[in-house]
Amino acid sequence: MVVLNRIITFSVLLILSIIFIIFSLNTVLSNIGIISVLLLVCAIGTSAFILSGAWYFLNETKPVIKKEKIREYPTVALVCTFSGEDVDIVKKVLMTMKSLNYPKNKINIYLLDDSNNKKIQKEMEEFCKKNNILYIKRKGREGFKAGNVNNFLFNYCKEEYLMLFDKDDFKLVNPNIILDTLPFFKDKEVAYVQTKKTTTKGSLFENAMKETNALFYNLVQPINDKTETALFGGSLALMRVDILKKLGGMQKSLIEDVAYSFKSLFSGFKGRYLNKNYVLSNKIESFSEFQKQHYRYNFANTKLLFDSYIPNIFKIPFSLHYHLSLQFFGLHFLSLSQVIACTLLPIFMIYLMPSIYLSTALVLFVFLFPISILLVGKEYSGSFKIGFIAYLVNHSLAFTRMSAAAKAVLRVKPTTYKITGIGKKTLPLKRVIQGSLVEFIFFILLLIPLFLIPFNPIYIALLVWNASLFLTTPVFLILFG
Repeated sequence: MVVLNRIITFSVLLILSIIFIIFSLNTVLSNIGIISVLLLVCAIGTSAFILSGAWYFLNETKPVIKKEKIREYPTVALVCTFSGEDVDIVKKVLMTMKSLNYPKNKINIYLLDDSNNKKIQKEMEEFCKKNNILYIKRKGREGFKAGNVNNFLFNYCKEEYLMLFDKDDFKLVNPNIILDTLPFFKDKEVAYVQTKKTTTKGSLFENAMKETNALFYNLVQPINDKTETALFGGSLALMRVDILKKLGGMQKSLIEDVAYSFKSLFSGFKGRYLNKNYVLSNKIESFSEFQKQHYRYNFANTKLLFDSYIPNIFKIPFSLHYHLSLQFFGLHFLSLSQVIACTLLPIFMIYLMPSIYLSTALVLFVFLFPISILLVGKEYSGSFKIGFIAYLVNHSLAFTRMSAAAKAVLRVKPTTYKITGIGKKTLPLKRVIQGSLVEFIFFILLLIPLFLIPFNPIYIALLVWNASLFLTTPVFLILFG
């Protein structure tokens, strides 16, 4: 039944893509010119992007776990970095670390406390002592998480392997994370084995944010693993300590995990990925926090492009470039292409002669991507609603991502949104407008062509829909903080 549903889903997308291309080609034949050719290029590009992504998603198979008898168990350091966040959640993380299935005499559990609250420090130190967890408090907070990990790595770590836990990796799903990742290290060039990361379930909107983030671990990481170039995700990965030390530890960056990935890959080591959940993180509870997260991703990724990738571009093996481009340009392409597509729509309407072929092509130009999200989302998560909201959520991040990338290119100091939204369901309209001014302006600009095109209900509906997509940012800020 699952196979049949996947065949039907892909067949529907294939048929719609063929119709899109054929009708766009017909438009070229009846409106020969640059604008009509541009529509055809969009049809081919969009169809190729959707079909390749859908094919990969729908052909996803269960990961193969290498069940091998381990004759000698190496020592493993389980490390949680902490800087004063929710104490109760961190305690759950530490107890999760104690529950992993591995010989207890081969594991040491550490809490690296970077908090600056004496009361919290004392509470966590006592908790660690009571539960046989090693507590480490360094002087200062230089380098933030990367500095904290490096302090442990070069001053305390004697173990052969290291696994980091974030302060919200608290819900244990499968205790065999070490046993399942260890066999990969028979290859001495493997620097780390990353496992799948995701969050606990929440509301419909929280699940949509979860699915938006899951794209990286569900699509990009499995592709990268085929050439052993998977990226380290910051936690829930088994890492070889000798390679980590050889490369100088974690790099100082807003995304130290990706920076370390690039350094290890550029140095000739391998990154592997196991597409399986072992530990779930705490859900993202507000839209503004989600914005900040993606702002940080895009700013740091763009900065790494200039600081790490371009200076080493001729030293990197040719086979790596495609996989690295997915990381560097994936979100940039997704966001920029959405804005460009919305801008091109009125141009097609104004400069091409109306016909049933053009109207059909424009409907597919606007709706083929969301249709693919709905169909694949239904097959993958079992919900049309989650897929649809995930599409809107992704659209709402377009200018956030583009702004972050632009500031990184211009070497502007990174900033985050002032709207925190934690624990809030609504925000004052004035603050929403301040945080969404570009979206409001774009919404108005996209409605102007309504006065330039001949009256056509299909054209009007498409323009209003496209313009309204840029109201998702303020609406989500109002509804979800």
